Amino acid sequence: VNSMMFSAFRSLCPMYSGINAEYMGHKDLKAENIMLLTTYDPRTSPHAVVIDLGLAEMFDAATATSPEHANRKGLNRRSTQDDLDGAAYREVQSKRVGGTPTTMAPEVWQAYMAGGGFGMKCDVYSLGVVLFQLLTGNIPFMASSLDPREWLGLISQGVPFSRMVNCSTDSKDLMQVLMAPVQRRPTAREALKHPWFANYAVQQTATFTEQQLAALQHFHQLNEFQKAVLVQAASQVKSIDMPRINAIFKRYDKDNSGRLEIPELVGALMQLGCPLATAERAARAIDMDKNGSIEYTEFVTACMSMYDENLEQHLRGIFQRIDRDSTGILSHGEIRSLLTQGPLAEIGSTLSGHEIENIIAGMDRGRTGQVTFEAFAMYCNPTGCRAAASIRR
Repeated sequence: VNSMMFSAFRSLCPMYSGINAEYMGHKDLKAENIMLLTTYDPRTSPHAVVIDLGLAEMFDAATATSPEHANRKGLNRRSTQDDLDGAAYREVQSKRVGGTPTTMAPEVWQAYMAGGGFGMKCDVYSLGVVLFQLLTGNIPFMASSLDPREWLGLISQGVPFSRMVNCSTDSKDLMQVLMAPVQRRPTAREALKHPWFANYAVQQTATFTEQQLAALQHFHQLNEFQKAVLVQAASQVKSIDMPRINAIFKRYDKDNSGRLEIPELVGALMQLGCPLATAERAARAIDMDKNGSIEYTEFVTACMSMYDENLEQHLRGIFQRIDRDSTGILSHGEIRSLLTQGPLAEIGSTLSGHEIENIIAGMDRGRTGQVTFEAFAMYCNPTGCRAAASIRR
């Protein structure tokens, strides 16, 4: 049970770090909103997911991400990701109070009582409450009313360590860190560096299959449209595959940052036999948002890109969403709409009219004015057959 609990909580922190990277706050993290993707099997590591985004909010990150902001804060393009994350955590704020009383951070209660704002670290506090519940079977604080002053009074007394019987020193320290006042509370990424994670980590044996390794090496050959479609497909990857991919990610995330730095992935690929130039080219291609590190979604996209056995099914689902008149054929107009008004509009906004026409021409090689599913899938999977053939040879 302890191993299962650790593995489940360990999988939450990188996930939440990834959410914060998009400046999203859940605002209602609690045990009831955390589920396991599959029935627990003691031979595998459980993979936890967060549900119920009813109170989630995209925090305003405009000032936190601009170069002007970085310069004002003494940061620059060479600043570490932790520096940049810390600045973002300080800057983005919300005034929309919400949550469950037992897991609400003190700054949220203060905003409820006296106005003002709170930041994304409110969810880090809630993760601390969840960990306390996992370790003890109880929540740390329970007031008799919804009076903010009563809740704040209980929270100000600190973590009730007397109820953490038989808990390790590291777990108690992590609890105190996660539930510290917001000024001293770490970001989700910083929390992953706590000794509790390192001291209880289980050595992972998962590694890339030959197909996944080939997919990683060929990923740089895809254009931005093809990558964006595969991101959509990766979001539908089978839940049964997630624990395996998650284990690979954790194995190569040497510093427990919740993301792979470029040198980490380059080193991993070289250990598996990739030449340095090939490994560096692959790692840069997988870093789709060009922020210098590889988030979990980017990693999943690259791993499953050409070889997930249900990729055709995922691509068909995307095709059907684009095919608004359900004819089984895409018109050039539907593809243009996808790139200018649909879910890929952000990609389309960076493309010239000539580039968009080249994408359409790449799908409609027969110049019929129409694109079948087979042509769409072949365009989105241009290297799959070639890479698979090279493996067979």
